[in-house]
Amino acid sequence: MEYNWEEAHFNNVFEETYNSLKASIEKGSRYNVENLRDLLNNLYMQHGNNQLGMGEATSICIEAQIAACEALLAEYKGSLT
Repeated sequence: MEYNWEEAHFNNVFEETYNSLKASIEKGSRYNVENLRDLLNNLYMQHGNNQLGMGEATSICIEAQIAACEALLAEYKGSLT
């Protein structure tokens, strides 16, 4: 089986982002749906603002962070205030 660095990078960033944000939420920090939506919107803007050319690793990183935020919003839908 051939090593796929793109998939490995995506999975690592997704897990780190998801686990970090989830831990913050569960510790009762200030994270709520609005904060997660703001973060998600900022990530979408950053990903779309590619005027100077974004490297593949950076693009994968942002895509993984977006996926992690979306997963958390779906998981906590209705339970975060």
